Amino acid sequence: MIVFFCPGNEDSTPKEITRWPNQQDWQIRVFPNKYPVIDNKNQKHTRGENSKFINRKKIKGVHEIIVESREHNAQMSDLGLHYLKQVLVIYFERLKKLKQQDSIKYVAIFKNHGERAGASLKHTHTQIVAYSKIPAVIQAKEQVCKQRSCGYCEIIKYEKKHQKRVGFENQNFIAITPFAAKYAYEIWILPKKHLVDFAQFNQEMLIDLAAIMHKIFKKITQLNCDYNMIFQYGVKDLHVQIIFTPRIDNFAGFEIATGTIINSVFPEEAAYFYAKDNISF
Repeated sequence: MIVFFCPGNEDSTPKEITRWPNQQDWQIRVFPNKYPVIDNKNQKHTRGENSKFINRKKIKGVHEIIVESREHNAQMSDLGLHYLKQVLVIYFERLKKLKQQDSIKYVAIFKNHGERAGASLKHTHTQIVAYSKIPAVIQAKEQVCKQRSCGYCEIIKYEKKHQKRVGFENQNFIAITPFAAKYAYEIWILPKKHLVDFAQFNQEMLIDLAAIMHKIFKKITQLNCDYNMIFQYGVKDLHVQIIFTPRIDNFAGFEIATGTIINSVFPEEAAYFYAKDNISF
């Protein structure tokens, strides 16, 4: 059993960046990824090369790990509301800190849970990759938001009115199962206010966000599947969002060949699954 992230194995990871609480019996640790997908060193394998078909550029950045629990078998669904809120505080503190670096243009926060979702270690952890490029998907979403009023604000207004695809809702957030989801039981958390940066979240919003996330984690646990959790924010105009993608089905030849996704679960069915037997604290 691989236990690199467990207490007593702190020397197995790169030098720690921070921990919470700041004492020996930590609950959350942050440190650089021992095997980063990107770093600030000279990358010999990314030699500059440009032609009609090839455009290589050096990309620099930082790759960090956030271990959310000292318990090897703990999952996010096991964390209490205020504990989960503290996890969010650390996520967003690291995001803010990394964004301050001159070379950083975007910070991606994501969790891979299970082999189907790309996880190589069982111990719960989230990754942060900060790098010197704005992802194409963010650029595309930004472009749409620049062309007209925020599409996500319009979606929130529509879904609140019709209530067909609303999984959870509280004072500050709404969680919807998108109409054209790529993944079965995919669900998005959106702030009801138009916010483009997680730094704009106050303490009340963090508690409300933690409350909905906790419920989603519990429901995904019932599905007994691997999943990804993705945080996306705007460079200028994009409405912030947290996306959960359960990995129940795999993309096959048709999806790869055409880009057309077959989703076996209607979004209304997914919303009903999340909304029924609503979990309370």
